[in-house]
Amino acid sequence: MLSVAENESAQTSERIRSVFKTKVESKELISGKIPVGLKRQDKKLVIDEDKKQVILDAFQFYKETTSAYQTFQKLDLKYPELQLNYMRVYRILTNKLYIGVKKTRYGDIEDFCPAIINKIDFENTQRLLNKNARKPSAENSGGYIFQGLLKCSECGYRLGGKFYSKNPESSRYYYICKRHHLAMKCSCSVNFNEVKIEKILLQEFNIQLKKYISDYEYKEKHFKEIDMSKEISSVESKLSKLKDLYVRDLIRIEDYEKDYKEYVAQLEELYKQQEKIETNIPDINLETLKSFLSNDFNLAYNSLSRIEKRRIWLSVIDYIAIDKDYNMEIFFI
Repeated sequence: MLSVAENESAQTSERIRSVFKTKVESKELISGKIPVGLKRQDKKLVIDEDKKQVILDAFQFYKETTSAYQTFQKLDLKYPELQLNYMRVYRILTNKLYIGVKKTRYGDIEDFCPAIINKIDFENTQRLLNKNARKPSAENSGGYIFQGLLKCSECGYRLGGKFYSKNPESSRYYYICKRHHLAMKCSCSVNFNEVKIEKILLQEFNIQLKKYISDYEYKEKHFKEIDMSKEISSVESKLSKLKDLYVRDLIRIEDYEKDYKEYVAQLEELYKQQEKIETNIPDINLETLKSFLSNDFNLAYNSLSRIEKRRIWLSVIDYIAIDKDYNMEIFFI
């Protein structure tokens, strides 16, 4: 009886997937968030004439500035009621629905909806976005050691470089909160001096790294002590036995359903606990991290070039949250 039920369930799932695929291929909207500039009408996506200009302006502003941040700034000033943010504008610039193409698990569906942007302008925008994307290498960082590594503690946005001079005797490197300078949506107006950041980071690095390693070793040990695999295996075994009893007609359907729900609930809870434990234990190389605690690290660091310094920080740090007073919280990889 269980086998018949499982087979029927599988067939039902297959039929549902087939129906969904047919609906998508017939250009019928099933679900999902509708992007600005489009709207739902008779189960189809059509152009929202009231907001169409937002999309036209987005691509025009990017064509003029070749900067997603400046495009976001201009759109935010023109359409404050939309409460735009940088990522939302970036998604607008990369959304294929604006040329009528729907991305699905079954592949791209052409002419899924009317196009707002012509294909040539859209492809030129993608080419410029890819070309202007920041790469995580010092050669593309403009000489900034911490480019892409600093985040504003107040708003969470990454800090960007403000000024760079090729004259070694007068070079000055600063970092600013772009959310403040581009959109005035953060009160952090500080020009963070790279020399000061570097000095404080070298002081804080060992302290925070020691704490990180200590916490990791504790979690790793604690994880081994509370491994849930035995408990999970035990409940799975009970489920198997329960199924066997029911198939052999040794228990009633009511008892089977009651015990089945109970065991499944126990399994779900055990899996949640196991996942919570595992996600708190990142996969790291402790020996590599411990090598940074050497007394010779600061001395060796000072002899490195700017490119080498940047590579060092990129190898161990995910990002650094910094506030107006240069207080830092280091998040290790």
